[in-house]
Amino acid sequence: MSEDKKASSRTRSAWAWIFRVVAVAGGVPLYFARHLPFSDLPEHVAVIATLRHYWDPEFRSQELFTVEGAFRTQYWLYHVVGAVLAVPLGGAERANLVLLFLTAVAFPYSLRALLRAAGHDERLALLGVPLFWNRALAEGLLNFVASIPVCVFGLALALTQASAPTRRRGMLLGFVALCIFYLHLSSFVVFAAGVLLFAVAFELRKGRTKERLVARGLRVARAHAWLIPVIVAAIVFVATSTVTHPDASQGRHAGIVRFYPKLLLLRILPGWMHDFWRSQWDDVFAIAAWVGLAVTLVPISKGLPSGSGDARLRLWLARALLLVGAGFYFFFPTQVGFAFILDLRMAPFVGLFAVALARRCTGLQKELAAWIVAGAALSTSVFSAMQMRAFERDEAAYIDLMLKKLPHGKRMLMLAFDPNSAYTQIPPFLHVGAYYRARYGGIASFSFSELPHWPVRYRPEHAPPAKKIVFWDYAPCLFRNTTDGPAYDYVLTRGERRPFDAAAPGPTWRLIGAAREWRLYERVPGAIIHIPEAYVDRGPCADN
Repeated sequence: MSEDKKASSRTRSAWAWIFRVVAVAGGVPLYFARHLPFSDLPEHVAVIATLRHYWDPEFRSQELFTVEGAFRTQYWLYHVVGAVLAVPLGGAERANLVLLFLTAVAFPYSLRALLRAAGHDERLALLGVPLFWNRALAEGLLNFVASIPVCVFGLALALTQASAPTRRRGMLLGFVALCIFYLHLSSFVVFAAGVLLFAVAFELRKGRTKERLVARGLRVARAHAWLIPVIVAAIVFVATSTVTHPDASQGRHAGIVRFYPKLLLLRILPGWMHDFWRSQWDDVFAIAAWVGLAVTLVPISKGLPSGSGDARLRLWLARALLLVGAGFYFFFPTQVGFAFILDLRMAPFVGLFAVALARRCTGLQKELAAWIVAGAALSTSVFSAMQMRAFERDEAAYIDLMLKKLPHGKRMLMLAFDPNSAYTQIPPFLHVGAYYRARYGGIASFSFSELPHWPVRYRPEHAPPAKKIVFWDYAPCLFRNTTDGPAYDYVLTRGERRPFDAAAPGPTWRLIGAAREWRLYERVPGAIIHIPEAYVDRGPCADN
């Protein structure tokens, strides 16, 4: 072997290890906080715990909840896998942490698979690390975030399959398609659009053939037979799901469709791709990563040849996926019924697909781009770990002080008068009351179990008092002690506002825990102040 080949082999080996280290580092910050600052995360953990302890009498899960079948909701796979992992790992929170870590690592690896299918520089896939720390993650859309790398990996498989189909890859694609479908519909729509794009492009490349139209259609259908299982699942879902047949549980959101202005979407796109922390440093590192990508666009060195016709087509189809992602980001509605930010959550797809736009260059230009992207990705991870540790120390550690040593199977209400954090862009404390259900069972309200798409829903006779709006977690001032108070055993609050007036009618409460902004109240059994007939309960914010 010549010296040049030996040096090239050593470089490839070194970069393989660099890629592994930086990709794994993207998920390490998750281990620097017990209570992760993702707004909806406690709700997901509560579902995993309910499934894990469904037959545990202490948790009362079977008594209080029903489990939706696989054809009634798509929010199914993430929680079922989490419940299975919770058995050996010892709890729902640990299981969820493992799933999130695997998701974080999968972001760069799935992007690498797509770049590999397109014949691109795989090292640029490390841009997937900062794209994992996106605003959808901060919102706690865990099913959706987990579906993103599965979708990208599926598109990489589909791109290769369209060029050189094999039965084995087709079977794997069928399995991956089902996984995407049962993780999140939004990602499945992206996947389906990409598969359609690939199929049409490769058929058009063949031009006119002597095949009859019917024969050509049958050939294309056979090549995509791996789609049959997911098509069947989709048909049954559309026919039976409460999501596609709205019921009264959607409240006044039923039938609403809203769109954001396109200029606003353009302005906030970078923030939804990777602006997780309030600090500007994550923005700086993300900009550095994109600068590394931009280095490839400068026509300094001669670009690499595109290879054969199929290779060129695969490269351009990978780049065309950016149009798919951008199309869904700019033209999806922001709200359909109870489903919100359907457009904004597509921002990570825009970022991931944009990586394929990099020019296939050589020499120093290629190496410089790879090193800048890798350095920016690693810096994002280090900074996120520091922020995670500070968040847990300064704000989230008090959650344990409030919830420790509570009895199993009771009913808790969370009132987040101040849900915000000094560290994250999205309020992370709206649903921390769900940690009670994750650890002790029972009921924790407000809960997504009131929504028709959720995999675990209340049994009607045990559902908490309903409100005039579905997502009243954002409106804790709607609490009324006279009508809501009797339904709960504990009330956890965050913020300076007090939910109870000591002399007000209704159940009586006593303070049993306090730390900084946090308060935990216990209802005094049998202690109820008489409610006059003409009394109007204006709630805890009557002065506002």
